Amino acid sequence: MIYEYKKAKIKFILYSIIGIVIFLILVIAGATGALKQQQDQADDDSTVGLDVSGMFDKSVYLKHWQSVYGNGVLKDKADYTITVAQKYGINPALIAAIMATESSYGKSSAIKNDNNPSGQMVGSQILHYDTLEQGIDATGKTLHKLVVTRKLNTVQKLGSAYAPVGAGNDPTNLNSNWVPVVTQLVASFGGKSSDNLAASSSSSGGSIKQFDAIMAEAKKYIGQPYVWGGSTPATGFDCSGFTSWCYKKAGITIPRTSQAQWTSMKHVAEKDAKAGDLVFFQGTDSQGGMTHVGIYIGNGRMLDSENSGIKYSDITSGYWKNHLGGFATAN
Repeated sequence: MIYEYKKAKIKFILYSIIGIVIFLILVIAGATGALKQQQDQADDDSTVGLDVSGMFDKSVYLKHWQSVYGNGVLKDKADYTITVAQKYGINPALIAAIMATESSYGKSSAIKNDNNPSGQMVGSQILHYDTLEQGIDATGKTLHKLVVTRKLNTVQKLGSAYAPVGAGNDPTNLNSNWVPVVTQLVASFGGKSSDNLAASSSSSGGSIKQFDAIMAEAKKYIGQPYVWGGSTPATGFDCSGFTSWCYKKAGITIPRTSQAQWTSMKHVAEKDAKAGDLVFFQGTDSQGGMTHVGIYIGNGRMLDSENSGIKYSDITSGYWKNHLGGFATAN
């Protein structure tokens, strides 16, 4: 009887110890997960809408893009890639160079089957994206973490993490060519220096999360008609109704009309305007002041509600350039 009691007592102690160990493992795992979540959030809250214009020659970039991608899957993604580069503060020539290298100039099975233009993997598994735009954006986000957050801000430094020589998933040692090939392609895409891969964080606009929230809402309504006086999805949108609604969904409150938005926000020079700021126009109707407004997305483009509907527009030439009034930020 005493033996059985001692045996049961020992079992109880052992089970208690095992339970405590499991509990501690779960606590540590939870803390690690929370720490990672905080780090991911910190990465997402990094600067956005940085000025990348001085980092590359756009005319050279566009010319080489056309010659490289021709009629391939990336043929019409040159401007979108610049927008992503500005969003994450990365030299557009670097993103273009890496996508050219990793996708075999837009011909790899990864880009065709998985919308993955930059060879991003987990272990030996190629990551899949629903759209090519998502794949390009993921490329920008990865490069932001490497180049801006981890400060791997030269091709040489970046290569050690992005394509390390001797990696287990590179049995033929192709990674040994990555640095010289990417360096050459950065120059071919108009990059002014292979050691100038990140924009200065001092010129930041809002946050990546904030810009994403504005654009995620705005993109829902692309193609919808212009509705004068409209300010909600139920009524449709005029120009300022569209901007105020999208800002509201990103947690930013601005006035309802174009002129009131212009008056209440901080004015910035065109060279200092960031993706997510507002761009204003004057003289587009008989009223005085600022009579039209759109969401500036960088690279001389905006997303706005105009007479022909909600769409992307170029503000660097023609009608919009002639009526450009200024830029303003809520930050």
